[in-house]
Amino acid sequence: MTDSYNCSDPSSLTDGFFVIAKSYYVHGDKVYYYCKQNFYLEGNPIRECSGYTGNWTGSSPTCTAEPTTATTTTTEATSTDPWVYMSAGLSGFLALFLILCLIAIIIRFCVKVCRQTKRKMGNQEEIVTGCCFFCCTDCENACKKHIQKIEKKKYRSAGIQSMIDLGPPPPAVHVPRKVAVDVPGWKPSKNPYRPNNTSTN
Repeated sequence: MTDSYNCSDPSSLTDGFFVIAKSYYVHGDKVYYYCKQNFYLEGNPIRECSGYTGNWTGSSPTCTAEPTTATTTTTEATSTDPWVYMSAGLSGFLALFLILCLIAIIIRFCVKVCRQTKRKMGNQEEIVTGCCFFCCTDCENACKKHIQKIEKKKYRSAGIQSMIDLGPPPPAVHVPRKVAVDVPGWKPSKNPYRPNNTSTN
C-alpha cells in the first residue's frame, strides 16, 4: 500500500488570495488563485495537492499591476484643456474684431460714394457727388415709396378692422306711408263779381 502525505499550506500570493483555505490538505485538494482589482494573474491559477509527494503541483502564480498608460494620457489631455479653450476663445475674439472692422470699412465706403458734398474752388462753390449718389438716391426713394405703400395698407386694414369691430349696422326702421287722396279740381268762387273801385279815378 502506498503511503499518502498531507500537503503544507500553499504559498501566499502578493496582491491576491487563494480559496479554499483549510487547516490541512490531503491528496486531491485544489486551491484557486485570484488577484485584487487592477491586477492580473500570471501563471497557473489552480494547484493540486499530491498525496504521493506532499507537495503542490505547478509553481506559485504572481499578480502584476495593470499598465497605467491610458490614465497618464488622460491626465495629460486634461492638463492641456485650459490652454485649448483659451486659444479657441482668443481666435474667436480676433475673428469677431476683424469682421467688425470690415463692416465699418464697408459702411464708410458706401457713405463716401453715396453722399453729396460741396467744395469751394476759389470764389466758386462746386457740388461733388459720389459715383453711386444717384443710384443710392433712387434706392432711397424706392424704399420710401415702399414704406408709404405699407403704411397705406396698414391704415386701410385698420379701417376695415374698425368697421368689423363696430358690428353689423342697425336694422332699418319701417315708416308707413300715407295713401294719397284725390283733390277735387279748381272751381270758381261762388261770391258775386265785385266791380273795381273807381272812387280814386
